[in-house]
Amino acid sequence: LSLSLSCEDMAAASTAQQLEEIESALLHLPGAPPPPPLDPHHHRSSAYAALLQLMHRCASQDHPPEGTSGLQSLSLHCPSLLPVIVSDISLPDEETAALALKCLGFMVYHPVLSPAIPGSIANQVVESLARLVVTTRMKAICNLGVWCISVQQLDASALGSHVHSLLQAVVHALDNPFGSLSTTLEATQAVVKLVTQLCEKMKEMSDIWAPPIYRRLLSVDKKERDVSERCLLKIKSVLLPPPLKLSKAVAVDLKQKLLPRMMGMLEGHGEEVQAVKAWGWYIHLLGSYALRNRLLINELLKIPEKAFTDTDPQVNIASLVSWESLVDTLLPFKMVALKMDREHGDGGLKIARSSSTSIRDSEIQVDGLLKRVKLIMVPLVGILSSKCDISVRSTSLNTWHYLLRKLNTSINHPSVKTLVLEPVLEIVFSKGPDSTNIWLWNSCLDLLEELVLSKVYDGRKCLNDVNSCHSLIKASSSGLSAEAKDLWNDHPNKWLPWELNELSFLVKMINYIVCPGAVNTDTRGNEVLVLSAALRIFRSVLKGTRAELKRSSTNYTEIQLCVNTILMFVKNVCENVTSESIYALKGDMLCCTLHILEAISEESETSVLVSSLCRVVLDVKYICELESAKYVEYLRIPGIAPLAYMDMVSPLVFLEILYLSVMAQSMLHLSEPTLVLQKTQLLEFVLFSSNPMVTLHAFICFLYMHCQKLSSSWLCLLSLWKVVAKSLQEHINAVNGLDFLKTATNNDGYNMISLFLWYPFVCVTSMGFLGPVKADSEFCLVFSEKQIEFESVIESWKSLFCVANHVSQLESSHMNNFIEGLSELLIRVLDENVSILQGSVCFTSMESTQKYFALSLYGEVVSYMLKEIRVLDHATLAAVGNQESSECIQESHLKNILVLVSRFLLLLVAVVKINPMAEFSFIKRIFDALSHLVGRICLKIDIVLLMKTISDPLAHWLTSCAYFCTEMQQAYIPSQLHLFWKQLLDCLLKTRPPILFDSSFLKVQATLLQAVLDNQYPPISQSTVAFWKATYGKQINLHYPQCLLPVLEKLSRNGLIKLHKEHYAMLKDINSSVGKTTGVSQRCKVSATKMRITKMIEFVESMGNSHRRIDDPLLGLRKKRLKLQQHSAYASGMLQDVSTDCHALVPGADADISEGFHHPEEKQNLRQPGCILKMLRKGM
Repeated sequence: LSLSLSCEDMAAASTAQQLEEIESALLHLPGAPPPPPLDPHHHRSSAYAALLQLMHRCASQDHPPEGTSGLQSLSLHCPSLLPVIVSDISLPDEETAALALKCLGFMVYHPVLSPAIPGSIANQVVESLARLVVTTRMKAICNLGVWCISVQQLDASALGSHVHSLLQAVVHALDNPFGSLSTTLEATQAVVKLVTQLCEKMKEMSDIWAPPIYRRLLSVDKKERDVSERCLLKIKSVLLPPPLKLSKAVAVDLKQKLLPRMMGMLEGHGEEVQAVKAWGWYIHLLGSYALRNRLLINELLKIPEKAFTDTDPQVNIASLVSWESLVDTLLPFKMVALKMDREHGDGGLKIARSSSTSIRDSEIQVDGLLKRVKLIMVPLVGILSSKCDISVRSTSLNTWHYLLRKLNTSINHPSVKTLVLEPVLEIVFSKGPDSTNIWLWNSCLDLLEELVLSKVYDGRKCLNDVNSCHSLIKASSSGLSAEAKDLWNDHPNKWLPWELNELSFLVKMINYIVCPGAVNTDTRGNEVLVLSAALRIFRSVLKGTRAELKRSSTNYTEIQLCVNTILMFVKNVCENVTSESIYALKGDMLCCTLHILEAISEESETSVLVSSLCRVVLDVKYICELESAKYVEYLRIPGIAPLAYMDMVSPLVFLEILYLSVMAQSMLHLSEPTLVLQKTQLLEFVLFSSNPMVTLHAFICFLYMHCQKLSSSWLCLLSLWKVVAKSLQEHINAVNGLDFLKTATNNDGYNMISLFLWYPFVCVTSMGFLGPVKADSEFCLVFSEKQIEFESVIESWKSLFCVANHVSQLESSHMNNFIEGLSELLIRVLDENVSILQGSVCFTSMESTQKYFALSLYGEVVSYMLKEIRVLDHATLAAVGNQESSECIQESHLKNILVLVSRFLLLLVAVVKINPMAEFSFIKRIFDALSHLVGRICLKIDIVLLMKTISDPLAHWLTSCAYFCTEMQQAYIPSQLHLFWKQLLDCLLKTRPPILFDSSFLKVQATLLQAVLDNQYPPISQSTVAFWKATYGKQINLHYPQCLLPVLEKLSRNGLIKLHKEHYAMLKDINSSVGKTTGVSQRCKVSATKMRITKMIEFVESMGNSHRRIDDPLLGLRKKRLKLQQHSAYASGMLQDVSTDCHALVPGADADISEGFHHPEEKQNLRQPGCILKMLRKGM
């Protein structure tokens, strides 16, 4: 049996036995065993000590066998022991009474023992404790009695029936009759316990027990102040808002003692912090009663007013913390509980009114709220805008956060938002995220983002879904600071989804973030942080805006206002970032600015951006001074109007011009502009999202605006041009056509592509495009770098041209239509700048280097275009049909491109002669391309046009072969000319239909034959002589142009060619005639007898011009034909007579007088009115 007995049963048996012995000793039960021999004076105290020890052992976890069973035994003996203990706590023996109180405290405290106390005994316990605290003369007994009250776990019914006696005891202890701080401490703990158990009754009777506590807030003893403050903090949730009786009691105390005491503490004795803390509690305890007594509240406000201006940061911080009590007082729940509602169709946030609430009452309520909020905001704004310690400003921001939470849903009212949010955000954001302001900046940023995200994640949800909205906001706001999270997680602000009429406010707040003061900071990296934060919030705003714009209820006025607000914001951001004062900023900052622009394309409603109904003013500063008359002249193309400053444009065009302005300025002032060129997503979106015709036109206009103010930005603009050229090329390849550049009014996108391809020529022929440099070495470095970039521009030009030309050949019914139109534009800019491009080309000055770039561009482009020309060659004609098909073609499609080649070759030969040491690698490519073209031509109309067009410039090149070999030592030029000339002669023999080498065609070739028949470069003259023998040498009846007579006579005399006898006799006579009058002008008198005119006209002709070669290569390049206004019929008759008489001098001459003068200058002089009038006067 002993083996089966458990340890716990043994422990329980032992505890029960001890309890019986203790109970017998205390109660003196009859029949009980005699107690152990105890001191007769201390037997009761010893019994209580043993009981107390046993209680601790039973409750201790160090002896688990005695745990539960021991406490159960104790609970069984409590009803019998408590009456004795309650009686003994009043014994005069302090030791016995103290031990009895400790045993009583244990029983009423322990959660196992206190429920076992019967209600009658509990009433007896409470009554006895209350009486003991008041009546005892012993400090220890008083403290223990109050302690028992503070730890008891008795039923509330037992306490409630004796609440008055309990309060009397507690107040007695608070008054500290023994001058002991421990008594006060126990009394405050008892207050906290009673307030927890008897909330309502204690609050109603707070005017009895609270004054002793709040009066000690101004005690000179710090420990007493701390004890009182801790007590008030613990019961604050129950005590506030205070009952009216307590508020009146506090008001009386303030007027009599407390307010003068606080004013005295602010006099600079180191008690300012205590005074301000106490002031906060008194404002709390006054509650709404303070608003009824304006005199008192005005006097109280003098305390923080003086504390806010104190130089001690601790005083300022304490004042701000206490200011929260004024927030609670001025903004009770009834004041801030404005139920906000949104009326559909109006789009505004309004106060929802019940049927019994008038509009006037609502306005009065809002007006009163605004007045109180304005009073609260005054010190907060003042401290945040001051230069006080960062700890003070941080506390001010915390108090501001507290105000936001107290405002509840009223914070969503537009007037309240403007009053509370705007001044603080403006101050904090304008200072930027420097090392001291970073926490404030992050906190305000997080709050603004929380407000913006309420629209994105809440959508059209009602107010009852606000909590779910806040959870989403917290999940998305990963950038919240730890302080802000602790501050907001428990009490998030109750934001409602904002609407379009609040967009201007939100944009204004973001604008404060990127204001010049915040961006232009000294700390490296802050500017990127600022713009990145603004970008993040701006994207959220755009998302919310897009949701609103998709609603059918949104009207046109709201859409227009929304677009204007957003575009004006991004314009201000871009102009601030690219202002002259912060040009030294890094590229990553400018990239952030470009990202802000790109956000509009990614997050905005595309239909609004491209809408033709929504128009904005193009007031971008950058383009204001760029416009010029030359710009307008360049873009004076039918159907394409130049873009001008302050024009009304679509939002997409505005965005494009703004983006281009930032790009241009960024590349101009960055050391590595390629970083910016990589940010071209927006440019591609703008160009090809919708209506590319308009957007490409805007881009072209932007480029041409710089035509007179290129300075050092020329390469930046060409880099931009190159980016767009690549995008255009890829897009044309993707869609395999130019349909995306066609509109309802303009069905031809090739004009736009031509203007785009024209721009590099306008750019390089504008003056001063290289910009200033400091030294020769620096100039050479700049030249080499820009030459590499320029070469890439040329390659981009070729690629885009090739794609556009290919599509044009597929779509157009006219051969070479695109090339011909583009060539016309290139001729125009070449003619306008021919005087600039002449002269020396070296690499030590900007002006001459400019010429080199321009000549290189023309040379490379002309050679490439010649290779891309489409002609009807032999293979094509064979596939199409027979000989008759070639005879049906009446028009050549090579006119403009050949004119361009002619003008450029004429200019180039002069430049080459002036710069004998310069190397122009494109010369070989030009003549290679010409040879390739001539090798493909087979139509007579094409070859005749080529001969007529390039005769003059080619004659200059051919006559300069010896100069190229001897003085320039560039033998490749004569050999290249020989190959081309030989190819050209071979082509003449293979045309369809065949060329008739008669007098008429000889007149076309006269200038060239004059230069090559007796050329100083033997291969050229030999090829020409062979050609003559095969063509004209076989003809019998030829009318030789006068310019060929000397050279033909020379070749015939040397036996290189054979002429018929009659031709040879004529040449011999003319040669002898010329020899007698060498150097002297010979007069040829022409008789005119036709139409009864007997006048003689003497025409002075210098035969020397027929013998000398052409020296001026630019002769006739820019001549203008003048029409004869008078005597046209008379002059015509005279010319016919002249023609008749000329046959007598030159056998075989044609009837046209112009055939007697085969030099181009002689023909032109004959057409001039002055020459004709001179002949008329001599004839009369």
